[in-house]
Amino acid sequence: MIDEEELDVPDEDDEGYEKFEKNLKKRDALALRYIQQGVGKTIFLRIFGVKKAQDAWVILKQEFQDKSKRQWYLDSGASNHMRSNKDMFVEINSDITSTVVLGDGSYQDAKGKRIIAVPTLGGNKKLITNVLYVPNISYNLLSI
Repeated sequence: MIDEEELDVPDEDDEGYEKFEKNLKKRDALALRYIQQGVGKTIFLRIFGVKKAQDAWVILKQEFQDKSKRQWYLDSGASNHMRSNKDMFVEINSDITSTVVLGDGSYQDAKGKRIIAVPTLGGNKKLITNVLYVPNISYNLLSI
């Protein structure tokens, strides 16, 4: 990100301000294009609609930070689907609470239950119902 102190930013009413702004927009578009070219298809689909490089960068940071919170494990011993990220819930009922016992014997509080949307490789979303929101689990579990 460019720090305005590093640039010679003209005042808005100065003659060169319009040219300066146009130059910034060109640089931003170029940065966005570089970001889009440097990612795989799955990530590209997530940043395709953004208009600014900064917005794409925010999505990339979310994608690659704390990857374990986005991974799913198929668990034949789980009695419920469980998700640790509340943002993926398209609908949640926080009145449905319970305590779940994990495979290691530890107890975790479920703080809601409902529907999540999972992005597919084709860029669509698949809905999974009856998913417990368990904020403190390390990995997401898909009961099979």
